[in-house]
Amino acid sequence: MDDEEILLAYNAEMQGIANYYALATGAKKGLSKLLYIAEVSFLKTLAAKHQSTVRKMAAKHRQGRDFVVTTTTKEGKTRRYTLFKLRNWKPSKPQEEADKIPHTGIFLANNRNSLKQRLEANLCECCGKLPVTHIYSFRREAVA
Repeated sequence: MDDEEILLAYNAEMQGIANYYALATGAKKGLSKLLYIAEVSFLKTLAAKHQSTVRKMAAKHRQGRDFVVTTTTKEGKTRRYTLFKLRNWKPSKPQEEADKIPHTGIFLANNRNSLKQRLEANLCECCGKLPVTHIYSFRREAVA
């Protein structure tokens, strides 16, 4: 594999792991050591491929705080591929609360605790109207 293919493979793995644990509390802190190990593994892979040392590969590919592989395309354009870092990663915000506790207090209205009492009341527990309007679909979902 070329150097940029190796870098892209490492990026795909590291981004996949980071995105998998994105919802966890303290994901960046917890993943920092794992991604450091992946970074060193990337440098060792390049060193083994080029029969060199890790230190020489780090010096060759370091640009600032990043490791960059630069290639030239057939058209003469220069492409830069940067190794994935946690400082550049922004985990996506969950669309809705994952641990939201459902509000079940509406089913305990009027002190009817047993299922028999609730059914005999013939009162819709969703909207409070007589006769029951939503109970058929509710029972069908509960049975299915």
